[in-house]
Amino acid sequence: MGQPIIKGYTGPMRQKWGVKWSPSNGGDFSEQYIGTDIGQMLSLAGINSRAGLNCDLSFSKNVAELTISSTDPAQYGLSPVFSSITDKWEVGVDQERPDLFENPNFLSIFDYANTIYGITTVEQQFFQLFKNISSDSSAQGSYFSKFIDAISTTELYDDAGTVIPPVTLDPDTYTAMWECYSLKLNAPNWSGLTGQQAFKFFFDEYSRGRTNFAHGKYVLKHTTIAPQTYASNVTDFNVEKIYSIPQLLSEAENSTLWILPLPGYLAYKILAYPVPVNMPPLYQWGALKMRGNAVVAAKGRIEISQEYLIDAVAVPTYGTI
Repeated sequence: MGQPIIKGYTGPMRQKWGVKWSPSNGGDFSEQYIGTDIGQMLSLAGINSRAGLNCDLSFSKNVAELTISSTDPAQYGLSPVFSSITDKWEVGVDQERPDLFENPNFLSIFDYANTIYGITTVEQQFFQLFKNISSDSSAQGSYFSKFIDAISTTELYDDAGTVIPPVTLDPDTYTAMWECYSLKLNAPNWSGLTGQQAFKFFFDEYSRGRTNFAHGKYVLKHTTIAPQTYASNVTDFNVEKIYSIPQLLSEAENSTLWILPLPGYLAYKILAYPVPVNMPPLYQWGALKMRGNAVVAAKGRIEISQEYLIDAVAVPTYGTI
């Protein structure tokens, strides 16, 4: 069988190139070469593979075909037109079952009492008595009656540990501490009950073993999808620090930090999230920025995922930005 006669240029000749882009997968660049000089084709493949590009070389019937591809069009100077970085945002809900004493409706019953006594721990002292009575296996009869007996001989303390004596409005009528305290329980606007009735409802619930309630907390989740040559990301800054809600939105909606900033509806959901009235001392309502997680995804791309936990957060524990 005779050898084929090849005329003309034998080195690599580019046949076509193209770029495609999608918000979820980013950009892809590819170009195709053919040539009859296998040595030159191998050399071209080696140069590009060392540069971090994907190379697919085949040789058939004395003709070599080389396809070079990349998930980073910026390597070819195309980033101004085809951005290879994109962002995904989500306002998720973490379902939890916190202690009944963290229920905002229950805590609201004590707003007035806390104001009158000038302290922030009236409810906490009531809670402790709740627990002691409800866990007393030797208690006979009504747990609530035992609670009334106990609170009538239990003193409150302010934040400095000083005893707060009961407020005696009328010695002939209001002699028990419970009666004095109960006059300062808020009448909740969600049930039609008086403050005392609402308090007894929650006490009975706890005594029956319903010690928790269902609650959902917002979590702002973000994923950056970037090429493997990506160097840094805003998710690596101010981690495990507390953002105020304005600071959070200022970062998430900043078009200089993200290809796709936080959409307006997601910002609205965060702003509409109710701020708890009863927060412990030294807590701030805001978002705790967690450390980002980075994984290699399809086609060598990098997915950087990170969360902002929206909640009342202890300032001494984490600090603010």
